[in-house]
Amino acid sequence: MEHKSTTADLLETLPVSKAYFRLSIPLVLSMVVTIVYGLVDMGFVSATEDANLIAGVSLIAPVYTLLLAFGDIFGYGAAALIAQALGRKDYLKTKQITSFSFWTALSSGVLVTVLLLLLRRPVITLLGADADTFPHAQAYYTWIVMAAPAVLVYPVFLNILRSVGKAKEAMFAVLLGTVVNIILDPVFIFALNMGAAGASLSTFIGMTIEAVACLWIGVRGSEILSISPNHVRLDGGSVRQLLSVGFSASLTNAVQTLMLVVTNLYLVRYSVLAVSAMGIVQKVSLISYLLLLGFALGAQPLLGCAYGAEDRPKMREILTYGTKVCLAVAAVLTLIIEIFAPQIMSLFISNAEIVSMGSAMMRVQYVATVFLALVLVLFSLAISVGDARVSFILSVTRQGIIFLAAITILSALLGYTGVISAQPAADILTAVLALFLYRKRIRVKIL
Repeated sequence: MEHKSTTADLLETLPVSKAYFRLSIPLVLSMVVTIVYGLVDMGFVSATEDANLIAGVSLIAPVYTLLLAFGDIFGYGAAALIAQALGRKDYLKTKQITSFSFWTALSSGVLVTVLLLLLRRPVITLLGADADTFPHAQAYYTWIVMAAPAVLVYPVFLNILRSVGKAKEAMFAVLLGTVVNIILDPVFIFALNMGAAGASLSTFIGMTIEAVACLWIGVRGSEILSISPNHVRLDGGSVRQLLSVGFSASLTNAVQTLMLVVTNLYLVRYSVLAVSAMGIVQKVSLISYLLLLGFALGAQPLLGCAYGAEDRPKMREILTYGTKVCLAVAAVLTLIIEIFAPQIMSLFISNAEIVSMGSAMMRVQYVATVFLALVLVLFSLAISVGDARVSFILSVTRQGIIFLAAITILSALLGYTGVISAQPAADILTAVLALFLYRKRIRVKIL
């Protein structure tokens, strides 16, 4: 049987720097694997050299992001509560949290699949598809929606495994599904001539493999995790805390979906090529976001465990170290993109106009990466201490309220340049807000 409270053991036996990298490096590598798949997937789609197909896939990408955000409600909430329970050595609670999250996510996924299939045409039209892009968008949409049960369960167990100290095992599950996905992409897209449907079918298969692998790793022989119906009952207070923390945290991905949709709707006024270029840029921009999120969330289980154990000095040490790492990574990523943007765009498409447009977009998008890093660090801290209000505010501002205000105002003032400048402007303003919230609400919980 597995040893209990592995995250707590790390805090007790290792220096903060080693414990931090023990959890964060596998998580970051998982993010890298996800990034590689996203880039390879976009590369295969772009290799068709069909602007309508590329645009159709780009228009539907927010649906996948939204499904992941839905799963994150249970994943982030469960991870936060489990880390705190491990700090208190309450193993019955960890089993109840795991079982409740699994069964709720699975049943929700089935319901979402049914609803989105019934609403297929109006949803695709709402996302901006026209007569030329609709067939490709519909082909991609169908299998992505069919994957909803796996897409919802996957982030639940990925976050839970990270929370209990099994970040390395979670990385291998992600790697397995991604390798299968990458192998199947060219087979379905080109060999079987399935186009956009082939890209989404390979995603469906890969994501299902990842979800099953994470589930098997998590519960097999575990003394602290369970999906038994006997443990599915969770007290009302814990359910409210799980859902409030998880919902506020998951809004980061949900409002990111809004950002993608709104950006595409603004850009389509200029040209389909602009939408195609932004689709590639958004895939590449996930590099900074996912890498930084990996390093920020690498500290979350340690922060949550220290918070549950009421070890405030350890919390301060973890926060300081994690912040320094995230800021350094952000600076390096920004430098790379500013220098090599055209070369990176050229890896995905040979159309000179799209490469030129995408390079300019990419350089602008990365201007505020250091500010994004700060937001993610404070976001992770809010989750760790269970402050649903702060995580909610940060979730709905960066790519929600502040972004909508930025793109509305800047597009009116600067036109096309304003549209592609809206995200970095929102990142800077959100970082200022995050620091204010930290000083007013969260800092008192770690003093």
